Amino acid sequence: DEVDQDCDGRETCYKDADNDGYRPDSTSTKSSNDEDCGDSGEALSSEPTGDCNDANASINPGATDVIGDGVNSDCVDGEVCYLDSDNDGYRPDSTSTHSSGDDDCNDSKEALSSEPTGDCDDSNAAANPGEVEDCDTSFDDDCANGTNEVGAVNCSNFYADADGDLYGDPADGICMCSATTAYPVTNANDCDDGCDTCWTGAPESACDGIDNDCDLYIDEDSVSTGELVITEIMFIGSLDNQYIEMMVQDIDGDGCDIHLDGLRVEVTDSSGNLDSFCIEEGSGLTKSDGDVLLLCGDSGADGSLTFCDYLFRESGNGDFGTCAGYSTSVAFDKDDGVFEIIHAGSTLDDVVYDSDAGFPVENQKASYFHFDELDPGSSTVFDEANDDGVSWCLSDEDNIGGKRRGTPGTLEGSSVDCK
Repeated sequence: DEVDQDCDGRETCYKDADNDGYRPDSTSTKSSNDEDCGDSGEALSSEPTGDCNDANASINPGATDVIGDGVNSDCVDGEVCYLDSDNDGYRPDSTSTHSSGDDDCNDSKEALSSEPTGDCDDSNAAANPGEVEDCDTSFDDDCANGTNEVGAVNCSNFYADADGDLYGDPADGICMCSATTAYPVTNANDCDDGCDTCWTGAPESACDGIDNDCDLYIDEDSVSTGELVITEIMFIGSLDNQYIEMMVQDIDGDGCDIHLDGLRVEVTDSSGNLDSFCIEEGSGLTKSDGDVLLLCGDSGADGSLTFCDYLFRESGNGDFGTCAGYSTSVAFDKDDGVFEIIHAGSTLDDVVYDSDAGFPVENQKASYFHFDELDPGSSTVFDEANDDGVSWCLSDEDNIGGKRRGTPGTLEGSSVDCK
């Protein structure tokens, strides 16, 4: 009371160790060196009690409590903590609170302000921003982008099916927990999602000009042995000026064109060495009944091969698909051997050029098949007729520097000059 009743020159003061204007209680005192109780750590009887931490001036009944900091700043019983009902370490938001029975905010359902927010289901400890979305649960595990979003754990690949044939587009797929309208199927077996009759293993429809079964061949079921027949070969012995000519004959009368993507020509010499070339996918090369097909190594050293349908040395074939791994440098030399024409795994024609069996073959000269003795209206299959060496002639067309080039692109058909 700042009165020295005992005349010793000193006052007994109340204690306020942190000098915040609040006494811890009504009994704690401190001996002063003077009579005013105004020095550090001293308090008058008029100063209020209730300081719950007399070592910290920021803690007293007059302070404002900070929610969820684990400090009872206003000395009211218990701390106001943030809410974490499922005790998963994530708060639902920055406003929900829970009154604690103590000051630490470490009890059940209590959270400090340092704990992150974003818990989308505070009643489920398995749902919070720290979880990974899982297709095997029925709730939003990671509290982001809804339940079972794209790319969740245990997802499956689903594919677009624009044509509605129940076969998916392998170029348009996404990993999801379940099908959607945009991605309804789990297979990727559609090679043309704009064609509802096209998928891996579909029946090949004759004459529709479409690869229905996705095997990279078009209408192959309508192509029969003998419908593409070798009619002329230029044996040059080098890569320049060589060619092989064929004729299309619609033996089965189905009226279908021959789509030549993937057509393969194999050349086997007398020693059994195999070489081959192939018409790559996307060439769009198509021939009809009575057409002549001319496949050339290049356009000729002098550019004279102007009727070539396909230049197998210059096209870049052998790079992909049905033509992957095939050569672009096949040379037609005069050594005895076999020419074989293969389409979708089936041999359409083959010719054995054996000089000992009467097949006329000479380097730098074209050999042509003369079919003038055949009845064009008959069902005779060229594939059988042109196997006989006597049905072949050496061309008399001496038209390029002594090379008898024949008539590439035009059927000769006459045997007058070689009988």
